[in-house]
Amino acid sequence: GRIRDARIPVLNIDLIYGIDGQTERSWLASLDAALAWRPEELYLYPLYVRPLTGLHRIGPTMTGPEAQALEDAAWDEQRLRLYAVGRDHLLAHGYEQVSMRMFRRTDAPREQEGPEDYACQTDGMIGLGCG
Repeated sequence: GRIRDARIPVLNIDLIYGIDGQTERSWLASLDAALAWRPEELYLYPLYVRPLTGLHRIGPTMTGPEAQALEDAAWDEQRLRLYAVGRDHLLAHGYEQVSMRMFRRTDAPREQEGPEDYACQTDGMIGLGCG
């Protein structure tokens, strides 16, 4: 709809994987919802839990060093699995992998066809989300 009507030259959607309770099925549903917009770029980011944040304060569900190590390993395995599912899904839907996190639609304009020195931190962006 309206976001495409605004003629934004490069629609970039950032998605986070590794959220508590996220499954391969729910991750694919999120990817498909993003793909419906036909963004030129999609970025896949793992969830990072930083100290002194709400997620960090919630803390681990298990206690003790061995239990924490098991929980960390399971979380890492889940994030790796979700990343692979996301990467494979984007490649199968006409995106090329530009970097570990960045995927570009294969028919999207190349950098040389647009501004080469764009930096979202100084040139502007619109950020929407639950965070």
